[in-house]
Amino acid sequence: MTTTTGTLFFLPGLGNDSRLFIRLLQAMRLDERLPGFTAQIVKYPEPVKDEPFVTYASRLAQQVPAGKPTVIIGMSMGGMLAQELTRYVNADLVVLISTVKHAAELPWYLGAATRLGLTRMVTGAWVKRLLYVGSPLKMGDGMTERDAELFNAMLFQWTDAHVAWGMRRVFGWRGAPTPHRVLHIHGTADRVFPYKLLKPAVHTIVGGRHFMVVSRAEEIAEPIVAAVQTLVAQTAVPLGTDTHTS
Repeated sequence: MTTTTGTLFFLPGLGNDSRLFIRLLQAMRLDERLPGFTAQIVKYPEPVKDEPFVTYASRLAQQVPAGKPTVIIGMSMGGMLAQELTRYVNADLVVLISTVKHAAELPWYLGAATRLGLTRMVTGAWVKRLLYVGSPLKMGDGMTERDAELFNAMLFQWTDAHVAWGMRRVFGWRGAPTPHRVLHIHGTADRVFPYKLLKPAVHTIVGGRHFMVVSRAEEIAEPIVAAVQTLVAQTAVPLGTDTHTS
């Protein structure tokens, strides 16, 4: 009997939601290329004031059931949370898009802002305004005006408290235990997390910017699909096959 063999869990970035991954999912063509796998967008609950990433991730873990092949895909802040999730979830593969793997890959000024206490002065309204002014369209991320409208619609669905919390957690992130199987996809033109700060073992998208998950979805889909197909082949579990006996 054919059943679902695994789940791809997607974690969006700060100020984003499930719509961020629409083009990527279309490009991945799960029914055709990864039959038996389904996609699920992890929903972000409102954080408790000053809640650490590690504690927040423990709450997110409740959305990731155990017992079947699990792939966690995180973009930007979602990539950080994806790594934190592996403290609680046995992920078979972690895919990081436009993010960092540890504090050493963050720009120095983000850590400095945290150490100097400058992030305490940041309000959610101020962050939203900053992100709105520096929208992907204006940053040259290869997006259309319609894409920028979607970006802003996602951003303003977040509460001010949630946005401020997310920004502080990103600035002060110290890293999490590195998952045993990681695919890190990054663009050489990312202005948020500069490519030059990243360590080796990165799948490079030449000219890709921070929001390339939208503008370069086809190129990002390829290595992800290949990695999942390799994972399944290595575990000798045919895609779409029910491994349970009745």
